[in-house]
Amino acid sequence: MGPLEVWNDAGQRVPVGGPQAEKVLAALLVAGGTVVRLDELVDALWDGEPPRTATHQVHKLIAELRRRLPGAVETDGPGYRVRLDGAALDLAAFAALTSAPTLESLTAALSTTRPAPPRSARSCRARRTAWRW
Repeated sequence: MGPLEVWNDAGQRVPVGGPQAEKVLAALLVAGGTVVRLDELVDALWDGEPPRTATHQVHKLIAELRRRLPGAVETDGPGYRVRLDGAALDLAAFAALTSAPTLESLTAALSTTRPAPPRSARSCRARRTAWRW
């Protein structure tokens, strides 16, 4: 669906960090607000071949995401989850539009794959935060 992008209420793109931070955020977003265990994040980052410092590195990546996206990443029991309150997640829109496919819904679904950034602060306030990838 394209690169991971985060936009704030002011219509500005928010850098989430490097590729590792993007993988962590993507894993949390795909989970749709449910808890992603620490070991699952380690697997997502290193595909079964983690370094000895993997847990520490994930904690550092989470801290960086929290710094860049205040209030978005929460600790919950054995892992983390992303708060999606009022956020627009393109993946959810895509799934909804393709669940009962029609020509119109599939055309609309394709428009979610690489949407243009918000054009005004007003549209950003209406959407709150847009998570795009």
